Amino acid sequence: MKKIFTLLLLAFITVSSYAQHGALYFTGPSSFSAMGATEEVATDTVILKLDISNMTADITLPKMYYTGMGLTVPGFTISGVPFEGSYASGGYTFNTDSYTAEVVDALGDTKKYTGKALTATYNHQTQAFNIETTFQYGRMPGDITYKFDGAYDRAATGITNVEADKAGSDAIYDLQGRRVSQPQRGQLYIKNGKKYLVK
Repeated sequence: MKKIFTLLLLAFITVSSYAQHGALYFTGPSSFSAMGATEEVATDTVILKLDISNMTADITLPKMYYTGMGLTVPGFTISGVPFEGSYASGGYTFNTDSYTAEVVDALGDTKKYTGKALTATYNHQTQAFNIETTFQYGRMPGDITYKFDGAYDRAATGITNVEADKAGSDAIYDLQGRRVSQPQRGQLYIKNGKKYLVK
C-alpha cells in the first residue's frame, strides 16, 4: 500500500510540474529597430509564462523608448504562442508567423500590435531565453524588430540564492519559492534544497 501511495504521489508531482509554469522573468540586453534607427538597451526584462498542457506560452515584452524621437512603444503581451520541445529535451522552441495584441497607451488610446514573425528559444538547463520578433505598432509607418537575449532572473521572482539558503538555514519554501512559516499537512515544500511532503 505504501508503494502504491508513493507511486501515485510521484505521478501527481510529475503531472503537476508539467502542467503550467508560473511566470518566468528573464533579464538581459535587447535592441529594437524601426525606421532605420536602432536603440540598444543594456538590461530589459521579458516575462515568459508556459502552459505545458496546451503547448502555448504568453510572452510579455517591455516598453521600448526611442530617445532620438522621444517615442515610447508600450510593453505588451503576446498570448498563445505555440511551442515545441520538452523539459526532458532541455527546452522549448517558439515560432509563429503572426499574432495580434492590444494595449491602452498613456493617452488612453487603444493601440494594436500586428506581429509578422516571432522566433524564440528557452533552454531550462542554461536558464536562457532569447527572442526575435517583428511587428507593426498602431499607425507607425514601418515595422519594429525587437531582439532579446536574457537569463533567468531569480531576484525578479522573489527566489533568493539557493546556495546561501542551503548553507545555514532550515527555512521552508513552497513550490513557488515563497518562504513558509507554518507548513500545511498534505502539501509539498522545499527544505534544504529537497522536496518533502508534510504528513
